Amino acid sequence: FGAGYASFEYILHNGIKAKRSFSIPPSENVKEGTPGMLITIELENTADKTVNYSFREGLQVKYDMRYWHNYPYIDPMATYPVVAATFESEKAAMVRFAPKELQPLVFGDSLDYGRADKCPPAVFMQTFAGKDQTGKIQTFIKDSTKAQISGEVSGILKKGEKARFYFIVGYSSTKEFSTWQKLTQKLRDAVADPSFTTFAGKWKNVLPTFNNEKDELVKLEMQWHAYVLKSMASYNEFYDEVFIPQGNVYEYEFGVAACMNDWMDHVLPLCYYDKELAKSIIRFGLRHADFQGNLVASDEGMGRIPKAPWQKSHSQLYLLMALSEYLHQTQDAAFLNEEIPFSGYPHTAKGTILDRIERIFFNQRDVNYVGKHGIARALLSDNNDVLYYFFHNAYPKIDFPTYFWNAESMSNAAMAALYLPDLANALTKINNTDPTKKENKRIGELVSAINQYRKQQLEALVKNWGNNPYAIRGYVGDKVFGRDTIFSDLQCYAIGIKDLPLDRRKQLWKVVQEKLGNGEKKGIRYTDKALTIYPENNHTDSFTAGEHEEAGVWYYTNAPLITGYADIDPVASWQSFKRMTFMQHARDYPDYWVGMWSAPDAINSSLSPNEGTTSGYTRPFPIYCAHPHAWMLYMYLKLKDVNG
Repeated sequence: FGAGYASFEYILHNGIKAKRSFSIPPSENVKEGTPGMLITIELENTADKTVNYSFREGLQVKYDMRYWHNYPYIDPMATYPVVAATFESEKAAMVRFAPKELQPLVFGDSLDYGRADKCPPAVFMQTFAGKDQTGKIQTFIKDSTKAQISGEVSGILKKGEKARFYFIVGYSSTKEFSTWQKLTQKLRDAVADPSFTTFAGKWKNVLPTFNNEKDELVKLEMQWHAYVLKSMASYNEFYDEVFIPQGNVYEYEFGVAACMNDWMDHVLPLCYYDKELAKSIIRFGLRHADFQGNLVASDEGMGRIPKAPWQKSHSQLYLLMALSEYLHQTQDAAFLNEEIPFSGYPHTAKGTILDRIERIFFNQRDVNYVGKHGIARALLSDNNDVLYYFFHNAYPKIDFPTYFWNAESMSNAAMAALYLPDLANALTKINNTDPTKKENKRIGELVSAINQYRKQQLEALVKNWGNNPYAIRGYVGDKVFGRDTIFSDLQCYAIGIKDLPLDRRKQLWKVVQEKLGNGEKKGIRYTDKALTIYPENNHTDSFTAGEHEEAGVWYYTNAPLITGYADIDPVASWQSFKRMTFMQHARDYPDYWVGMWSAPDAINSSLSPNEGTTSGYTRPFPIYCAHPHAWMLYMYLKLKDVNG
C-alpha cells in the first residue's frame, strides 16, 4: 500500500489468483474532494483448465444519528425508512434513508450542522464489467433500518488468462445519480484509462517532495506523514472549512471531533508547505470563538455541545500558537483582513481574523485570567485532560469548585512565554504592509498587550520555578504540585524559551533526559514515575504504570522539547528526533505493527510490561491518529528550519 491506495492478494477457489485494490484520488483544492473510492479487481487463472468465475463486492448500509447520545431529547432509536433504487442501464444502485422531521429547532435547515441527521446522505455503488464479462447490481432491504448493496461480475477465464473490472462505492448528499456521477468523475476517468494502476502519481503532485533530504528512509517517512495528514483532512459543512481530526477512536469510533489543541497541533507542519490547508484549519478553529473570545473546544453535536465542567484553559493558547507559526512562515498579512462568522447557529455576525485574534487573546488574559501566584489558571484542565485528578490524588480534600477557581498551570505559563513572542514578532513584521496599513495602530496596540502579558507570565514562571532543577506543575492556592514529580508537559516548553539563561536550559535538558528518558528507547515519559490519578469509580478509563498519563511516551511533549533545544545542540536534537521515527520504532519493537504505519497519541513507556505498544482507550483499531504524523513532520521541518 501507499499514498491513496491499498492492495490485497488472495488465492481463491479453482486456481484463481485475485488482487483487490482500493484507490482514492487526492483533493486538488482545499474544499474539493471525491466522495467515493475505486475498487479494482484483477483475476488470473493459474489452473490447468478453463474456469467460470463470479466475483461479488458489497456492503451493508445503516445510518446512525450523529452524536445523538449528547441530546437526551432526541430518540436514539429513531429510524429512517430505507429507500433503495437501481439504475439498471448504468449497473448502479442507491440506498438512502428518507428525510425525517424531528423536534423543531434541532436540525435547522439544510445548511445546519445537523443536515446529515435530517437528510442522511445516499450510498451509491456502480459495477464496471469489462469485455466478455457480465455485470449486475442489486439491493436488499434487510429491515426498516438497514440494507445491503452489492455488485457482481462474472465471466470465463481460460488457462493463463487475466481479467480486470471495477466497482465504485461512494455517497452523495442528494439522491440524484447524475450528481454522484459528476462528483466521482475522477474515478470514472480512471476506469476508462487502460493504463491506470493507482492514484499515487496524483498524490505525488500534491505532497512535498523533501528532495533535499539525503537520508532516503527519513525522506520516505516524511512523505508518508504528509500523505496521512492530507488524507485525514475532512470538510465540515457547518463551519465550511477543513480540519484534520485527531482520528483514532475519538473520531472513528466515538464520533467526537476533538479538540482545539489537536486541530492546531496538526496545523504546524502545514505552515511550511500547504498554506491553503493551514489557513482553512485555522479558520475552522477561529470560527469556534464567540464575541467574548470563548472557544468551543470540540464538536460533539450539531454545531452545539452540552455544557460540561470539562473546561479547558489552553485552547486559546493553542490557537495563538498556530497563528504564530502560520504568520511567521508565510507573512500573509492579507489573512488578517478576511472575515469569518462567529460561533453559533444561525450565523448572525462576522468579524475579521485580526478582530478574532484580539478577542481570543483578551479571553486568555482577562477571562481565563491568573491565579494567586500570577500564573495562568488551569480551570479544569490544560494540556493534561485529567489534571484535576492529579491534584485530587495529592490533596483529596480539595473540592472541585475550589480547584476550578484556584488552580494555576505552569504549563500554560510556559506556553505563553514560548509562543507569544513569535506571534508578536510576526504581527510586527507584517504591520505597515499594504494589507494592514489601515490597522497599523490597532496591530501595534495588540502587539504591546501580547508582549506585556507574555512578560508577566515569564516572570511568574521563573519566580515559581526558583532554584529547583525543574519547574513545578502548578498550584491550588498555596498547595504546590509537581515538586517531587517532574512533568514533561511544561519542561518541554520551558527549554525553548530563549530569555532563560543558556546554562539553565542546558541543565534542564540534562535533568529531563536523566529523569524522564532513563531506560526509554523512544523518548521521554510524561512523568518520572507513574501516579495513581483516577479515584475509584470516578473515571471510565483506568491506566497502569507506563500508559498514557501514567508515564507514557507522548509525541506532544517530546516534539517541543526536541525543537526547543535545537538552537543549543542540533546534534542531540536530531538524534532525539531519529529515536522517535516510525522506522526506528519498527527496529525497536519489530513484533508490534502499532507505531510502524500510524500510532496513537501515546506509546507505552519502559514502565509498562507492554512497552512500545498502546493500551486503554487508544486501541490498535482504528489506528490512524494525526498526532504522531503531525509532530514527526513538524519536528523534521522545524529542525531543518533552525539548523539547515
